[in-house]
Amino acid sequence: MENTNLVRPLDISETFSPISHKPCIFTEIVLNLSSNNIKDIIGNRGRGLKTLMKKTKCEYIWYNNDKNSFQIWGKNEEIVKNVATYLLNYEALIKSKTKIE
Repeated sequence: MENTNLVRPLDISETFSPISHKPCIFTEIVLNLSSNNIKDIIGNRGRGLKTLMKKTKCEYIWYNNDKNSFQIWGKNEEIVKNVATYLLNYEALIKSKTKIE
């Protein structure tokens, strides 16, 4: 998965994974989507996020309700950017479908 479509600059920092407690890279991204679209990303019982974590080899992804943001932890910057790109591409897809309807 390439991150060529990343259109927003990411604020990336070093921190520790909330799961493994190992050093990793962290970013947070806010998507301008409806709560139903956010639920689609998360999936039933978190399956959508679990699948995305497995597919991208991401350490952890969490949706923060208070901040309306996806928080992403990964072993390196490339992994974090790939997850962010996936989410941004999903947002763009939903917005393009909304404009058509």
